[in-house]
Amino acid sequence: MRQINAGDDVVVEIRDLPRGALETEEADSYEIVPDQQPVDLEALRAERARLLARIADIDALLEAQR
Repeated sequence: MRQINAGDDVVVEIRDLPRGALETEEADSYEIVPDQQPVDLEALRAERARLLARIADIDALLEAQR
């Protein structure tokens, strides 16, 4: 068995661990977090388009100051 000896401020994330492996641990010594939500691709594309437009605006303003 391997151990990690670290201070109380250290967080270790372990993925794909069977829940049964936690049976020997105290319930307050770990936290089970849900899987991440799926990525909203449309929202990301829309945000990217807005950001690219803003960058173009900034580039134009900078160029006008030269």
